Amino acid sequence: MTEIPANQKNMERHMKAIESDRILNHINSNIMDAAYELQNFMCDYDESEIRIIVTTDGITAERIEEEEDEY
Repeated sequence: MTEIPANQKNMERHMKAIESDRILNHINSNIMDAAYELQNFMCDYDESEIRIIVTTDGITAERIEEEEDEY
């Protein structure tokens, strides 16, 4: 079992990770395959500083801030 963090910021990150895992477990495998393929493509071209956000409304991209990179 995962240890529960003591401070507020770590607790928020912990809860966000749990929610992310729960959501990912319910996503269609074809969508996950496409996401992993995109992740590998981004790694191959060293696009590690960019976050791509895909929703039913569209696709956006943003630079990852230094603080968020710790997560």
